[in-house]
Amino acid sequence: MRYHDMTIEAASATLERTPDKRRVGGFSVRVLASPAGEMRPEDAATVSYDDKALQLSLQQLETRALDRAGLVALGRTLAGLLLPPKAAGALAGAGDLLAASLLAIGPDDGLRLRLRLPPQLAVLPWNRDHTGMRAQFDRWEDPVFEPVRTIALPMRQPLAAGFDVSYLVAHDFVDPLGRSVDPARIAAFHFTSSYGTNYETTDLAPRWLRGIHVVRGQQGLAASSVAYAVESVLIDGANVVNESQQRFATGPGERWRIQLQLYSARFVARDALFGTPAGTALSLTFPDGQVETRTLGADATETFEGLARGQYSVKLDAPGMAGITPAAISHDQEVRLLVLSYLDMS
Repeated sequence: MRYHDMTIEAASATLERTPDKRRVGGFSVRVLASPAGEMRPEDAATVSYDDKALQLSLQQLETRALDRAGLVALGRTLAGLLLPPKAAGALAGAGDLLAASLLAIGPDDGLRLRLRLPPQLAVLPWNRDHTGMRAQFDRWEDPVFEPVRTIALPMRQPLAAGFDVSYLVAHDFVDPLGRSVDPARIAAFHFTSSYGTNYETTDLAPRWLRGIHVVRGQQGLAASSVAYAVESVLIDGANVVNESQQRFATGPGERWRIQLQLYSARFVARDALFGTPAGTALSLTFPDGQVETRTLGADATETFEGLARGQYSVKLDAPGMAGITPAAISHDQEVRLLVLSYLDMS
């Protein structure tokens, strides 16, 4: 069978956090070449997707938890992103050129889609590899550094070739009690490899990571395992892990379970002299400066769950003198807020 190429480019990838803390991804799609023609740069179509929902589907795919309906839905989502409708005012769209290309080629020919993707989109399963493992040529055993070479046969001695092995690695974020943490809360994720490679990302989808690196030793080529350490995970402006404390390897089906330092704090507002409940509301300022205000009940207590380890400040709305109270959250704790009421000062 003779194949014809249809080259599709995805560019200008973005990933943004909305005010309601949703993660929305987007990119532009353009057909660079096809049997039916190409799209002009100004005809590129912009698509967007719910990153949290897509990541959930990808995690279910990796763990074989996605049923047939889920697989069909994921496939339709990816097809809709790759072959969006024609943009307003455009001469053609990717879907139009696909249909036209299928009509243009002969009945015994095939159409092959070639994708040009930025790194942020390369982890999506456009061409699904169920092994979760990839091998890439690294070096020859002898001092030849060109990956392509001519070898004269027969050879006087064996020639070894070394391949690095990468695995598709997923990760789960949990609190100290092992409960799942919503990935939408994570603003940035930074980890390093034992070979000094830095990975700083906001994309929490499964990613290909090198697990075996080929090195040249005294006895020839040898396999060296690559380890990884988590350096930081940012939530609400605070790093919720200890640097390099959590270490992981890679392998088939590997999932990193990363524990985050998230705690609960119970704020108790009391009269400084009489110890009675005091205050009608409190405002909690987070490490990144955002402020959350809550109304207090009759007992003048309020509990915040899942607070990132870090420095906070609390302002109490109460008659009398109630200053700003600093609070260093490093474990589940109770924070007392004292009010010097007008009665206390009379």
